[in-house]
Amino acid sequence: MDLEKRILVIPHSHYDVAWIRTEGENLRRMYGIFSKVLDIMTRDKEFKYVVDQVFYLERMKKQRPELFRQIAERISEGRIEVVNAGYVMPDLNLVSPFTILKSFEVMNDFAQEEFNVKPHVAWMIDCFGHPGIMPKVARGANLKNYVFWRGMNRPDFSQEFFWRGADGSTVLTHWMKQGYSLFGSRFNNLAQAIQTLEPATNLSLLPFGDDFYIPQEKLIQQIHKTKNAEFALPSEFFKELEKQKSKLPTLEGEMLSDYSNFKGYYSSRISLKQLFRKAERELLDKGGGLEDWKNLLYTTFHDLIGGTGIDAVYPAFKKKLKRIKKSRKTELDGKCCKDDFLGRVSFELRYEEGDLYHTKPTAVTDLPKNSVRIKSCFNNPTWDILVQTDFQSPGHVLKLLVNTSISDGKLTQRFWPDSWVERKLNTLYAFNNFFEYKDKNGSGLRFNSDDCFDYEIKNNGVVYLTLVRSVQILSHGDAGPKIPCPKALELGKHSFKLSVTPVEKGFTSKT
Repeated sequence: MDLEKRILVIPHSHYDVAWIRTEGENLRRMYGIFSKVLDIMTRDKEFKYVVDQVFYLERMKKQRPELFRQIAERISEGRIEVVNAGYVMPDLNLVSPFTILKSFEVMNDFAQEEFNVKPHVAWMIDCFGHPGIMPKVARGANLKNYVFWRGMNRPDFSQEFFWRGADGSTVLTHWMKQGYSLFGSRFNNLAQAIQTLEPATNLSLLPFGDDFYIPQEKLIQQIHKTKNAEFALPSEFFKELEKQKSKLPTLEGEMLSDYSNFKGYYSSRISLKQLFRKAERELLDKGGGLEDWKNLLYTTFHDLIGGTGIDAVYPAFKKKLKRIKKSRKTELDGKCCKDDFLGRVSFELRYEEGDLYHTKPTAVTDLPKNSVRIKSCFNNPTWDILVQTDFQSPGHVLKLLVNTSISDGKLTQRFWPDSWVERKLNTLYAFNNFFEYKDKNGSGLRFNSDDCFDYEIKNNGVVYLTLVRSVQILSHGDAGPKIPCPKALELGKHSFKLSVTPVEKGFTSKT
């Protein structure tokens, strides 16, 4: 006997810390939205809602304490649910998994202390792709359910499944195939929105909201008048879905496809990413207090660390990071020398069409004379390479090429001491921690850097690392408005340190 179809409508508003508006502007907008939500709740006993990030809740508690108190009351009534997007909703590719876990833990602690609740749902609805380590990270924060949109590697798949990560960890997952703005933005007709859903069972999760979305009461009435449609919270959806888990398929691999994803952001505003990575490494290596961590976690917000915000939002970004005392410097350890390895290293400068989200390199051009300096030292068994450039080529991308002398090798990325993900050749990935490229006998090279942020290995064994990417517009209209961003041209002096270590079969890394 078939179960009756149920449409579980999840009202929400996606909050950006800072993107095309500043932090202060966005906070004021969010306070107005929650005032409207609470007003609706006084008149509509069935209406429910979601909160997801610590940052705006902390600010609300301080700046609008009465509004915060009313939200806490609705949480205690079970009408507002705390899901876990972290301190802010971070990027998951450029940020260390340990930092992402810390972000989840800060939300868990805040929810427990302020509302006496424990989140169970990871709410990663606007992250630009999901690496294979995320099921492990989520489970490490006691999050057994996962909601996402971008990066799905099987666009023909059902919307609910068990996602098995690189280490075997699994999370019960809902994929927002049509995005988080399905009803209320993409469609204002509930019946049309429902027709786009492709659930695995009789249960459908339908997101009702958008960026800074104010609930429209005429749309709320459509839900009340539609048979089998009801307001619900994410945990209620997953609780019902658990009852039918035997019907659900399992999907393995990374959610990093080009489907609703961006890759140009890996190397946008490279100098700001370097500032972030040095501060992050300082806290990961030496630890820090909660305020240090909150300063860092603020900058992990996907549009900030992604480099895809307007110029005006980055002074606050830099101020937060400069509060974290950093001892690391970009320099070579040991005596610099010339060696055979430098014969494997070259550079490529291309004209580029694109914006902060997308990269479209075109024709190769000549590298200006004396525009790049390179130093190297052999520090048994590692080659340390330091590249320095005074970049004066707007609208260009500069790449460092390293010939591994391996063809058709195996590429693996390390995220965690016991978690490696095998990746594809001829595909651009975010550079986080280190990766290895080995031949069929298990010998090859390891690449490690806190200064480079994307990599691609061609099927001829040449590694391409983006050093500088110069653009001057936020978007060409498909990912955001056409806002000029002259500071994203990245003109001036830059330094990049890269370490390359030979590895052999059976090699075990130090964590």
